[in-house]
Amino acid sequence: MEAGLLRGSFVPPKPQRQLRTLTRYRKTQIAERQREANRLHKALEDTGIKLDCVASDILGASGRAMLDALVSGTTDPEILADLASSLTGVARRTAEVMVAEIGVDMSVFPTAGHLPSWAERCPGNDQSAGKRRSGRTRKGSKWLGIALEEAALAATRTKNTYLAAQYQRLRPRIGHGRALGAVKHSMLVAYWHMFTTGETYRELGGNYFQTRDPERVTKRLIAKLQELGHAVTLEPAAA
Repeated sequence: MEAGLLRGSFVPPKPQRQLRTLTRYRKTQIAERQREANRLHKALEDTGIKLDCVASDILGASGRAMLDALVSGTTDPEILADLASSLTGVARRTAEVMVAEIGVDMSVFPTAGHLPSWAERCPGNDQSAGKRRSGRTRKGSKWLGIALEEAALAATRTKNTYLAAQYQRLRPRIGHGRALGAVKHSMLVAYWHMFTTGETYRELGGNYFQTRDPERVTKRLIAKLQELGHAVTLEPAAA
């Protein structure tokens, strides 16, 4: 080393070292926060409290409001449910991004379909000589796209909700990407109606498609049974 035959180790400049310390510390804090969330979730599950059924993030704004209400002695399920985010899968931060990117004046969009079209969340229309060549969506706002992606993924993981049922219904037929795109489209349509009418989001429930068209559901189940080689005979229900 005294003869200068050893190469020194790379030592980044002080600003870089400070930034490295900060980013690494942030990573450990995020991991620690997730561990605490897992412990809280387990404690709630052990006491029979299914908070994750109405809040996708139990440490989010809605989840914390519900926890505060529980600690203060509130046990009415309707009151606790009213504390959730009004649109399934949309947290406060996501809602802020949507308002910043879209705005609240829906008069610029004549119908609910115009908003998803403006946000480039509709199937593309590339046709030539009567042939449809591509249905790929065009590129819209990057920031709105990221927010919708996070919200749609969160919505697909909820239980007994319309958006989750819509995703599960479409995914086997058109795949994950397009089914997720349909969920984003539905979110934008709901956003338009909420700011146009001033009403909060009304959850249709996970059984919406079954109750809307029970005959279609019956035909689909019969077709699946017939594909498996089963003979199906329909008989009128007993009076």
